[in-house]
Amino acid sequence: MRVTGFFGVVRPITQRGLRGLDLAARRGTPVQAVADGIATVTQDAWLGKAVHIAHGGGLQSVYAHLDSVALADGAIVVAGQHIGTVGDTGRATGPHLHFQVRQHGQLQDPQTRLAGLDANASARALRMRKEQFGR
Repeated sequence: MRVTGFFGVVRPITQRGLRGLDLAARRGTPVQAVADGIATVTQDAWLGKAVHIAHGGGLQSVYAHLDSVALADGAIVVAGQHIGTVGDTGRATGPHLHFQVRQHGQLQDPQTRLAGLDANASARALRMRKEQFGR
């Protein structure tokens, strides 16, 4: 997967700061959990098919715009477990994974939790972040 949008960067289509990371991939690309937890499966107009994993201590990860979900609501998940596949459900312009991190319900910058993202980022995503945040 390739990072095509960083947290907080204002996107031309929505004119809002991105509320997570966007990772482009082909439809059907496997998606894996970043950490252990308990899954909640949801579907709505914005995130489409999504898996929310509660990791304890108020920490939650969200995997959105999925084409398919590979687990049941309430499932116990382990890090690295296959949880679904990349899609473009909900409000999406093409196949990608929208990944969020929340702490006690508040959105957090996923880059503070995941190392090495810049090495897999598109030049456009890096440029937009630098223009808006200077980093």
